[in-house]
Amino acid sequence: MEAAAASKVDVLIIGAGPAGLMLSLWMAKLGVKTRVVDKRTGKIVSGQADG
Repeated sequence: MEAAAASKVDVLIIGAGPAGLMLSLWMAKLGVKTRVVDKRTGKIVSGQADG
């Protein structure tokens, strides 16, 4: 596995679901540097919170 380039962030958000993305947006509006990581490599076809 190749090492990722070093970067400086204030907050690392694990998970690109609704909560993770909203937190990222909120932090960006406050001027906080964030990075969002998720285990999925691509989009999903349908929602996962359907019940």
